[in-house]
Amino acid sequence: MGSFRALQEVFPQGTPPFSSPLPPASFRLEWGQTGHCISLARQVTLKEGIAEEVHVHHIAQAQGACQGLVRWLFLSISHVPNQEARQAYERHAKREQVGEEEVSLFFALDSEGSPEPVPLAHDGSRGSMHAVLPTELRTTVGGHMQASWLLSVDRQRMQDFADNAWNRALLMTLPRLLQIHLRWVAHVRPANLAKAYDILPDMEASKAGALTSKVLNQDMTWDALQSSIKTEALVPALKPDGQVHFLRAQASPVWVPPSFVELLPADFLTTWLGSAPIAATHIGSAVWHPLWFSLRHIDSRMLEFRKKSLENALRQQRLPAAIAVKLLAALGMWASPSECMGASAATPARPSRPGAVPTAQGAGARDGREAWLARLPLMQTWPVFWTARHEVVAASSVHWPDESWSQLSPAVRDILEGSLTGERRQALHADLLPLTTVPTGLPFSPATAPAPEIEGTTEREVRAARACLQVAKRQVPQTAITVQDAIARKMQQWQVESAQSVKGLATSTAQQVVTLSQWAMETSNWTVITHVLAGDASALRLLPVAEVLIRSEDLAGLEKLSGVGLPYVSALYTETSPQDAPKWEAFWQKCGLRSTFSFVASVSELQSFEHSWLPGNQVPARRTSKKDGELPYGLGKLHHTALKVVDVAFTPEWSKVITQLSQAQPPQDPEQEEQWRQDAMCLARLVSKLHIEVDSAGVAPADVPASELPAPKVGQGSKTLPPQKSPPSHRSLYFMPPGQPGEKRLALYPAQWLRQLTTSRWVPAKEVGGAAKRGWFKPCEVLLKADSTRPGLPVAELPPDILRHLEAFKKLFAWGTVAPEPPVERLAAVGAAAAKKAASEAPEPLWRAVAHAHRGGNLKPEQRSKLKNLAFFPVFPSPPSLLDRADRLSAARLVAPRTGASQEESEEVKALIDAKWLVDVHSPDWPLRDVAEDILALVDVAPRPSHASVGAFVSFCSTAEPCFTEELRGALTHALASLAQEAKKLKLKPPQAMQQIIPHLKLYCKEGPGLGKGRFPARWLPAYAPGPNGVVPVLNDDNTKAAMLTPAQNLQLLGMLDHPKSRFPSAARLEAKDDAAIEALGILRLSDPRVKLQTRITGAAELVAGSVERIDVVLTLLWRSGGQELPADHMKVCLRKCDSIARELTLGHTNEKAACLEAFAIWGEQDVEKNRCDLLVAGDADDYAAEVEELFEARFETLFRSCETRPAKVLRLLRHLESDKDFNKFLARDFAGVLEQQELERRKAEARAALAAQLAKKQAQDQLEQQQRQQRAEQQAFAEALRQEEKARQAEMEEFVQAATAAKAQASSAELGMASAAKAPTPATPVLSLATQHLANAFTAGANSKDEAEEAKPQVMTVPAVPPMVVPAKAGLQPVGPLSRQQEPTPAGASSASSAPSAAQPGAVQPEVKRGGIYPLPNVAKPRVEPEAGPSASASAVPPRMSPASSEVEEPPTKKLKLSEAENNGDREDQPAENGQTDVTSDAKDATDLKVKEDDGHSALSSLQEELGKLRRENEALRTRAGQTATLFPVLGGHKEELDEKSELKTVATKGEIKRMKIEAKEVLYRPISEGFGFKMLQKMGWKEGEGLGKEEKGLATPLWVDPREGRSGLFSAQSGESRPPRSAEDEELPLAANPLRFVSEGGAVERISSNLRGLGFVSAQSSAGCGASMANGSPAGSSTGNMMHFQRATAPRPSVASVAPALFGLMADERWQNRSGGAAMLGELLAEALDPSAAERFLRLVDERLGPQVASHLSQTYGRPGQQDYVLQPLWQLTQHHVSTPYGQY
Repeated sequence: MGSFRALQEVFPQGTPPFSSPLPPASFRLEWGQTGHCISLARQVTLKEGIAEEVHVHHIAQAQGACQGLVRWLFLSISHVPNQEARQAYERHAKREQVGEEEVSLFFALDSEGSPEPVPLAHDGSRGSMHAVLPTELRTTVGGHMQASWLLSVDRQRMQDFADNAWNRALLMTLPRLLQIHLRWVAHVRPANLAKAYDILPDMEASKAGALTSKVLNQDMTWDALQSSIKTEALVPALKPDGQVHFLRAQASPVWVPPSFVELLPADFLTTWLGSAPIAATHIGSAVWHPLWFSLRHIDSRMLEFRKKSLENALRQQRLPAAIAVKLLAALGMWASPSECMGASAATPARPSRPGAVPTAQGAGARDGREAWLARLPLMQTWPVFWTARHEVVAASSVHWPDESWSQLSPAVRDILEGSLTGERRQALHADLLPLTTVPTGLPFSPATAPAPEIEGTTEREVRAARACLQVAKRQVPQTAITVQDAIARKMQQWQVESAQSVKGLATSTAQQVVTLSQWAMETSNWTVITHVLAGDASALRLLPVAEVLIRSEDLAGLEKLSGVGLPYVSALYTETSPQDAPKWEAFWQKCGLRSTFSFVASVSELQSFEHSWLPGNQVPARRTSKKDGELPYGLGKLHHTALKVVDVAFTPEWSKVITQLSQAQPPQDPEQEEQWRQDAMCLARLVSKLHIEVDSAGVAPADVPASELPAPKVGQGSKTLPPQKSPPSHRSLYFMPPGQPGEKRLALYPAQWLRQLTTSRWVPAKEVGGAAKRGWFKPCEVLLKADSTRPGLPVAELPPDILRHLEAFKKLFAWGTVAPEPPVERLAAVGAAAAKKAASEAPEPLWRAVAHAHRGGNLKPEQRSKLKNLAFFPVFPSPPSLLDRADRLSAARLVAPRTGASQEESEEVKALIDAKWLVDVHSPDWPLRDVAEDILALVDVAPRPSHASVGAFVSFCSTAEPCFTEELRGALTHALASLAQEAKKLKLKPPQAMQQIIPHLKLYCKEGPGLGKGRFPARWLPAYAPGPNGVVPVLNDDNTKAAMLTPAQNLQLLGMLDHPKSRFPSAARLEAKDDAAIEALGILRLSDPRVKLQTRITGAAELVAGSVERIDVVLTLLWRSGGQELPADHMKVCLRKCDSIARELTLGHTNEKAACLEAFAIWGEQDVEKNRCDLLVAGDADDYAAEVEELFEARFETLFRSCETRPAKVLRLLRHLESDKDFNKFLARDFAGVLEQQELERRKAEARAALAAQLAKKQAQDQLEQQQRQQRAEQQAFAEALRQEEKARQAEMEEFVQAATAAKAQASSAELGMASAAKAPTPATPVLSLATQHLANAFTAGANSKDEAEEAKPQVMTVPAVPPMVVPAKAGLQPVGPLSRQQEPTPAGASSASSAPSAAQPGAVQPEVKRGGIYPLPNVAKPRVEPEAGPSASASAVPPRMSPASSEVEEPPTKKLKLSEAENNGDREDQPAENGQTDVTSDAKDATDLKVKEDDGHSALSSLQEELGKLRRENEALRTRAGQTATLFPVLGGHKEELDEKSELKTVATKGEIKRMKIEAKEVLYRPISEGFGFKMLQKMGWKEGEGLGKEEKGLATPLWVDPREGRSGLFSAQSGESRPPRSAEDEELPLAANPLRFVSEGGAVERISSNLRGLGFVSAQSSAGCGASMANGSPAGSSTGNMMHFQRATAPRPSVASVAPALFGLMADERWQNRSGGAAMLGELLAEALDPSAAERFLRLVDERLGPQVASHLSQTYGRPGQQDYVLQPLWQLTQHHVSTPYGQY
């Protein structure tokens, strides 16, 4: 509007030139006789605009007084025109447009400051357009718009908006002005919001939600307004207290119809809707404005989602019924105002522009309401109807009573009010039911009908609510409910209540049932009765009519026999009026109640197996036209193409009666037998009264075996047969045949009810025979009359009238056509039912019948087989009070103990019987004990429990956790021990094995530990895992540790498997079984080292003076109390007292806090030498006395058991051990004379001890003298033996000296001969030195006694006894070092043929240089001689003794190892001696240390000693060089590399030890891998023995097997085609005899060894090529280059006849080979051919050709590794080994 200026600015010199009574103004206007004073009263700055309130005072100059005040509100914004608008302005105004333009919307305000909208004109226009002065243009806005418009010349009109961009741009600022208006309303909050919002123009809402309208024929979009109310607090809403506040649309204010805001409290609406409702009552007709379409409004989803909130809001109200009525009234006023508000709903209309949504009163408001009505849900979908369940539902979920309810009496109507509630629909709340009452006799009108009074509501609200209910009822007519439906619903509701309550229907409810039934009887409306009360007053049940019976005598008898309670009509109906009983019975018969059988019809589809009963086994043809039929008994429609089968069966109650009737056994008492006969006829009487619809076309039951009939099965749909309907005899097929108007029926096979009667036992009859008994039989098993042609069949015991009627059903029941079969099949049915845990008949009478058939021999083999198989099912009756309360048992739970059973077996069986788990078939409490022998003949009953039965017993205890008893304790011990034995068969560790057998085992633990509140209760704990709170069971085998346990350690003591030690055999066996079970389960023991108990003693343990004597007195008295005498050598007890004693118990866990317990007495250490022990105590005597008593009782437990009573007075003395006075006082009082007697006994004991000491001393002196005499005799005998031995040695030495002298002479002559031969051109044949010959003769002399001494000699491992063999040395052997002498010439008489050509000549045979050798014999005593001084001193040899040497002359062990050391170094290269000297070992030098006494007359001893020393040095050198010599068999066990030079091994072993060592070595070599690093690694990774490798355990289950390595064969793979490589001739190991150590004289030639020396180890060193033929240095044979040679490994010679023959004959003695080849006959033929001149070679050839394959195969298969078993077979194996494909090596 522009700015105002003050008057001082206009008139700066003083006051204005006029005066007025008006208040000071910012602007004054004089217009004629009237003056206008204009002032700015208020200015408010808003977002994007400003609001200014201007006051205009009008004054007439004539009166000079103010005539009125007009208030105006200007809403102004700044407008920046666009380029097009400025251009339009500049064209019109001819001047430049600069700056912003101000646009305003203004309207008058009333006295309260609320806007006064411009009234609506007759043409629908309202506000004017102003350009300072008004123009002719008007808009639909309720205010005027001021702007700098471009006007026409007359300034009454504007230039056209379509042509003038300036005016059009100004008009488009109207939405912004209305934005300022809404902001002003929200800011100022005028008193009349209805007028404020009436300023808004008309708008239209598009489908997309956009608001548009026409303003001065220009399309106006109101998006700015919609955006503002979404983001700014411009929406008027109600607070919970009813005050108005403004919210953003995004804050979720809810648009609700005005009637809800008018009638319901604001807080209730907020709680219901979850948001503030719009202030509909404050904004008037503006509530229908489309501007609010952008708000949340009530829809179906919101109503369903906020239904629970509405229910909660109703419950929170003080008068919920009043709120519910107002809710209905608001809904009715909104949805149907014409009916709910009457004439008051009409409003005056005002004209409206077509297509617009006017916002003023009248027709425009109605049009706006219709627009909103289309957006909100329909009336019947609003869940605002309050029901009896205190829920709110929609009208479609409410039951509305129909008009028939007006005929009910008030009492019946009150009863049926609750029936309006169903599963899907509910009844209105009781407080709202008065609104549904329809007055009778007058037309109903909500406006004129009297309204019921409801607290908290007005009459207008009640009338509107009742009208709403009537409208809702008309909109959902399907919810109306009739009286009959209400009664049926009420009956069903009561039936559910009676079934859920144990006591049945309540008395008040039952009385309501009687009231309804009486109303139906009085009005003859029996069709409404669907349920009847049954039972007595203690348990009333409401059952359907078809399930209730009218009591009769026959029904009472059946109920008595079968034990099935039948539902009869309750006597409550006739309780008040007994005279009406006939009337009630007639009424019940009309309702459909029966006093006989009840049947139910069912329908199902035709099954494939039923085709065999159709004509021609073909499905009948059906019609093609679409015409359906009706199924009988009201089972529904029959489709023209359908095949429906209708069957009739007994109702479940009657089916149960017939099934249970056969189990009613006749009484044993004769007085009750007659009554039983009368009751047994009841069912037959009912059957005789049946009216059966017999179908002759169907198959008779007698013609169809029962096995071929299908099992009874009820179809999906079923209907109870009416009382007047007769049951059909057959199951029938219904279909629509072609060419017939209706359905057709084909009978198939007997109906289900008839099949049940023909297969059940319900006919009472009596067996034929002397011991005939009454019982139940099938109709086919009994005769109606006795027939002599069918003997053995029982005859029915029925009256004649019943028999006459049953005779008419002869075809249906087939009387007397089947002989009674043993009830094996019925037993099988019992077993099948038990497997399914279903009910079945009692097995006891069935087994009695089977036993009877067994005695008569009427059981078939297949029946016997079936009975044996039935033993695995629970088909045996059980005695009462079994452990698991089972009423049926299998044969595994039965035992028949044998008389000759072991004590252990008897104890196990008895324990399980006492535990009520097993049943002894001969026990008096077993029902079948009288036929036990027959059952044992038919069923296998074990004499002792099986593992499965024992496992089931343990599993039951672990699952059911029964009350623990002593019998259960022993039974569990036997059971777990048996399972532990079974677990040992599994290849698992004990805990895992037991867990696999009993996975969920629990063990009983007793209460404790401790006695406090935190102690564990007695319970069953898991055996393999911690129990609740990590508690683990533990065995108490240490009472001391058990006393230390607390609940904090999570250990609970076992109450089982803890039988104490006992000397009685039975108790000892229990203890052993406990130990086995504990070990198998891996249960922790308190004696386990992991459970540590330590005792901490504080202070010095000082000995109490006199305590030893006093404790001796106590022990003496204890022993006397037990009837015994205290031993004299008993252990003394010393009492020592310390400050404190504490015991600490730990379980070995990390950071575990030890359990500490203060103690006052413990046993201390024992001193065995001094025969005493300490008793440590702490505290006063009152503290430790009780614990000392416990210690004594535990230590002397056996003694206390022998006492008749507890020696309390003796134990009382333990309280006074510290006080001599008190002790003697009580001792003198309770045991007078004990001290004197004790002193007397002490003196006697001392006297006896002194006498015994004297006797012992005398005996010791006598024994010492005897030992001295014996020692002197032994010394004399030993000295004599030494003298005899010395004499024998001197004689032997003399003999040897003589031989050595002769040998020396011969050697000298031989050396001279060799020297001359060296000068000659042809070398001579060397001969054996005389010394060597003499030595050989000496050994030969002892060879005769070799066999006799061999048994007495121990066998030496280093030298196995092998047959002598002549083995040629390898060619090319060279001597080492220069020869000291020339070779001696060939002696005279030597054959020239032995000479060989010179080595220098080509092709000449090299001369043989023979070297002698000696093999060291076992256990040879080598007496040492002391050599003379000087290097050239000769030594004389002393021959060895063949007897075992004494320790003084025996060879040291290191000497005996030299041969083995040489063999161990066989792979080394020989080292030549330095300076040409021969190496002599220290042992050889030590051989000269032995001094031999020189006898007079032996002058040549020194020269012989020198010679002997030289020979020994050479011999020892040869031993050292013998490394190249290898044997097939090592001298010592083990590998050569493992021998240590300094180790001293046993060199002497017997034959048995050698054989045992070989067997053990072979066992170790061929033993599978079961330990080692790899084996342990697999176990740590979870692998167990017997399991396969890999995640799925499908890999290898056993370790890889590698064949033992043989010699140096290495590893090879047979799968890859490899084979063991053959050994070369150089690598073959030969026995030691094949290359022996040679004893060669220094510088002498080797002579040929005679055959008589080979047996003693002398062998020839002859080589086929000649040892000295060629030297490595090229020197000729016979050159003086050395006297020692390297001995290398020699090739084994070809076997000779002499070596093969013994082996062959030895093989002949082998029975295994004899059986395989018949070798004796073959050997005879072979020898017959071999007796010719060429016998030797031919014999070997024949053995190789004829016996070779068999011999080689036998040796390789029988001995595994030939050569390690028998040396005699070596030549035979060498001859024949080439016949096997893979030889094992040299034999």
